[in-house]
Amino acid sequence: MAKLRLDQTAAWFLAITGALAIFIGGIMALKFIAGEKHKLKRPEELADKMPTDGSAVKTEAESIPEVEQDTEYQRLHRSEWSYEGESGTDHWADLSPEYADCRVGKFQSPIDIVGAAVDKDLRPIKFSYQPTKIKLKNTGNEMMAVIDNAGFITFGNQRFNLIRLNFHLPSEHKVNGVAYDMEFQLLHRSDKGELAVVSIFLEENKESNSLLEQLWTSLPKKKGELGDEVAVNFLDILPSKKDYYAYRGSKTMPPCSEGVQWLVLSNSTKIEAKQIDQFNFIFKYNTRPVQPLHGRTIGKSVLR
Repeated sequence: MAKLRLDQTAAWFLAITGALAIFIGGIMALKFIAGEKHKLKRPEELADKMPTDGSAVKTEAESIPEVEQDTEYQRLHRSEWSYEGESGTDHWADLSPEYADCRVGKFQSPIDIVGAAVDKDLRPIKFSYQPTKIKLKNTGNEMMAVIDNAGFITFGNQRFNLIRLNFHLPSEHKVNGVAYDMEFQLLHRSDKGELAVVSIFLEENKESNSLLEQLWTSLPKKKGELGDEVAVNFLDILPSKKDYYAYRGSKTMPPCSEGVQWLVLSNSTKIEAKQIDQFNFIFKYNTRPVQPLHGRTIGKSVLR
């Protein structure tokens, strides 16, 4: 009788254990299926991402904004740098061997424009800008844009195509020790690869410049953000009188490469106080200190 009871107990135990195993296995199978459904895209989801114009699907690299594909932009941001702290201007040369010029270069920018001498050989800069569309980008260190098909300048019988812009607050260059509220720099490159920067001082005024008003409608506030596309013509930001200072210098950001022709307009363009405040809300400041002249001369044009 006792043996019969033990056999019945064992049978019940095996039956319960088997049922429990089947139950647990069923739950695990359901979780697996749910996980796979979560990972896989439904056909209709994939269809939503297919182009409707018959073009190929863009790869990840092709989808990167134009500003990210600019090789100069990538070079500038290969090593992290900033305007203060351990990665600030005093330490740029420590961040990468490519940034050595930031410390040892003898023709660095910006400078304090003092003792400029009239140079009768300096002819008017010919500005041949044309309407284009750009998107401003906040890199975390600057407000910039890569520019294409915006025209060119002619300086010294050489053509330089406009390729890039950026803003600085306060101005990087000074005149007789005095900085302006902001500075707007337009970088140009010749077919030979030579660089020329037209720099425009921005000075607080009750009135504003039409081009700045257009750009300020789409200032990206966070690092990495792109603003909306804006139609501009850079002729609109030039002062009416285009006298300028000329000197040989460098890029004012890492890698601080030298051999750059600077053309700093001596007359400023207007900017409203609220526009300065809006920029200052995004960037506390983004200016490299002025650098020693090391015997360089500064020419001043006298245009009629």
